[in-house]
Amino acid sequence: MILPRLKKFERGLIFLGDGLLLYLAWKTAYLLRFNVDFFRMVSLYPQDPGPQPWELYRQMMAMTLPMWLIFLYKFSNLASPRVSISYFRIVVEISKAVILTSLAMLAGSFMAKHSYSRMVVIFFSAIAVIYLSIFRTLLGFVFRKFYSSTEDLRVAVVGNGKVPGLIQRILSQSSSGVAKGYNFPISSENLLAEVQKNRIREVIFSPHPHGMLAMAPLIEDCQREGVECKVVPDLLEFRMGEMVLDQSLGLPLFHLKSRSLDGFDYAFKRFFDLALSLLILGVLAVPLIIIALILKLDSRGPVFYFQNRVGYRGRTFLIWKFRTMVMDAENRLQELLDKNERPGVAFKMAKDPRVTRVGRFLRRWSLDEVPQLINVLKGDMSLVGPRPQIAREVETYDAAARRRLSMLPGITGLWQVRGRANLSQEDMIVLDLYYLENWSLALDLEILLRTVPAVLHGRGAY
Repeated sequence: MILPRLKKFERGLIFLGDGLLLYLAWKTAYLLRFNVDFFRMVSLYPQDPGPQPWELYRQMMAMTLPMWLIFLYKFSNLASPRVSISYFRIVVEISKAVILTSLAMLAGSFMAKHSYSRMVVIFFSAIAVIYLSIFRTLLGFVFRKFYSSTEDLRVAVVGNGKVPGLIQRILSQSSSGVAKGYNFPISSENLLAEVQKNRIREVIFSPHPHGMLAMAPLIEDCQREGVECKVVPDLLEFRMGEMVLDQSLGLPLFHLKSRSLDGFDYAFKRFFDLALSLLILGVLAVPLIIIALILKLDSRGPVFYFQNRVGYRGRTFLIWKFRTMVMDAENRLQELLDKNERPGVAFKMAKDPRVTRVGRFLRRWSLDEVPQLINVLKGDMSLVGPRPQIAREVETYDAAARRRLSMLPGITGLWQVRGRANLSQEDMIVLDLYYLENWSLALDLEILLRTVPAVLHGRGAY
């Protein structure tokens, strides 16, 4: 089969490219430290060795390059370049590996009492992250284009229930390729035939109705053919991401994480929200004033629209938005209910006649949401989180959906960057719960970065 050979070629190309770029980054760092006048006069500590010959540093890189490559693949969770990975995650994972290796190098040189310039290592770390991130991003782009052109960029999702369908929709909307679904039971022969026929390079299994042992032969046969396999944990259907292995009693127990942020995590997220909100409001002050003036000239009514929403732990608050509809929009809702384009209680209509000309423009570019930064400053909302809910929607929630209320609602979130209004209500709930139970600052930053292209693309914005 051609896939194992291609995977070896990919790994070889990555190792070769990473090795060359690490060497180039080391050389660049050396030149900056000892050939640029400003840095040549700067020292980090009194016993700085001063200018040193390149040969000394070349030998050091030759000895430590294998360690760099091992650390890079041991501590960075980067998949094959055929898999679509966010640019932000590439930078984060490479930074993690480079920083850990730099610390190991500094510790080793200190213990060995080598007088290498620490500034070279610091410069090298920053430059290596830049070089490797650009290389991995470009390589991933080239490989995905190549496999798309040869129709070999395909994923099989095997399983029953809700999770396989959600995975299929997410993969189909991304650049990861075509996702095909198969139900249990399926024999190894039939699955391998589908793999060969559709040139599938990765199989994602959801839990088998008869347990992991029933699924093991399928995984072994796929791996034997060089196809990557992933398994969705059974706990995902129950409480995603909130199980932590606890061995405090000497036994492998599962500890249930709290679903709400508190203590240091809450304070840290709150500080991040306040700092970034003030910065954005300062930058957009003039454009926001211009938008307010245009709204007053375009149609009769106030600049801002206020609506009661349900937020953290069921508390109600007034959400701020630029007004995008005519004054009697609520009164005209009843006559439009039969034209609702989204299943469930929430009303969504792509060509809603109540939306004004300026309002349609604001919605297209999500500018009507910007005043919610005031809600963030007041503590009603966060920059990232589940969307604030309408009271009549909350009344229909089951226990799983109500878990969305255990965190401050956000201006943007996972489902906003995954398709916005094009997703079903069920998909939105699943993505909100995933965010809630897997929160981290890195995830917040990634969602914020993904929000920019999502807004520019405009898919699902109405």
